[in-house]
Amino acid sequence: MRRSNPVNQENMRLKFYAFAAFLMIGLTVSAQDIHFSQYYASPMTLNPALTGKFDGLYRISAIYRGQYYGMNQSNSLFRTPGISVDFSLLKDKMKGNALGVGLVVVNDAQNASGTDAQTGQSLSGKINTTTIGLSVGYTLNLDKKKTTQLSIGLQPSLTYKNSNGNYEFPDGFDPNTLQYQQGSAGDERVQNLKKTYFNFDYGIFFNTKPLDWLTFYVGYSMANVARPQVSILGNSSDGKLPFRHVVHGGFEFEIKHRWVLIPGFLYQNQAKANEANAGLTAGYVIVNKEKDGKRSKATIFLGLWNRMGNDVTSAFQYRNLTPKIGMEYNNFRLGFAYDIGMGNMASDAHNVPNIYRPQAYELSLSYIGFGAKPPKENDWLFNPRY
Repeated sequence: MRRSNPVNQENMRLKFYAFAAFLMIGLTVSAQDIHFSQYYASPMTLNPALTGKFDGLYRISAIYRGQYYGMNQSNSLFRTPGISVDFSLLKDKMKGNALGVGLVVVNDAQNASGTDAQTGQSLSGKINTTTIGLSVGYTLNLDKKKTTQLSIGLQPSLTYKNSNGNYEFPDGFDPNTLQYQQGSAGDERVQNLKKTYFNFDYGIFFNTKPLDWLTFYVGYSMANVARPQVSILGNSSDGKLPFRHVVHGGFEFEIKHRWVLIPGFLYQNQAKANEANAGLTAGYVIVNKEKDGKRSKATIFLGLWNRMGNDVTSAFQYRNLTPKIGMEYNNFRLGFAYDIGMGNMASDAHNVPNIYRPQAYELSLSYIGFGAKPPKENDWLFNPRY
């Protein structure tokens, strides 16, 4: 039986830690923006045109994503909570058209703190990025039945980024001594520990219901229009955040008022990074009754989605298989998704001792309020799901 060389094995461990914990977490200038597997559960980070795009008066949405918790054995390398509130206004005065206004707050904590159990090498550092965005959207009905609509949205935002820690990068590791060499040729230095910048996104969304049982929708958004300077590395030549283009869409098929099938897709591009997300969610109505003029309805959803892409170096390929489960009960919507890493990164992690397959999970919750009175039938607005 062939035994692996312990020096090479330890060297592989250190390189994997350094690559995964620092290069991926966004210290390079061409890093990708945050994204969610349940992208519709965070509508205003997906597309500002979805602001106020729901059948009600106000909507409160919350989501939490923990990513790569198996790679340092203690906590997630990425922890991303987000919360938003938006309002759908003036539908009575604008003949079913709607003005949407909203506020969204997202915090992305990139945590790579810890110490290698065998070598004692420090792997500490944390970057916190908090973004506050103000969204404005407008939905225009394109037909008298109000089943075909076009929405546009704008979202200016302010981002605060701060960093602390003792950073170690891959170029600083000596493969012969397995030690980190301070001041090495490839060593990068953190110059600004705090940075605040302004940004701007916009989007467009179209939906139509040609048949009672069929709805189609498609949207486009462009993020980072202001191209803010975001780098905190002293030797970065270009720290402008790249444009991010997002195209998303899907169908909803209702079958005998009992089943709903929701195939969907999302494609996004940022610099040289590309990501494609596609899958199918099926819903089954388990409760649908009316008592004393009030309707009670509950639907259970199960889905399976696939996400694949490459990072900005065009060398790192990844693939995630994502099962989803959710439930709608009257005004509430609850969802859970679990990403299972299946690409090159999962294979590389398998070869490193005490490192597990990279995984992620998401939990989302939203509530739609009607205010003093429920919406009228002719004020119907499409609210895409899952």
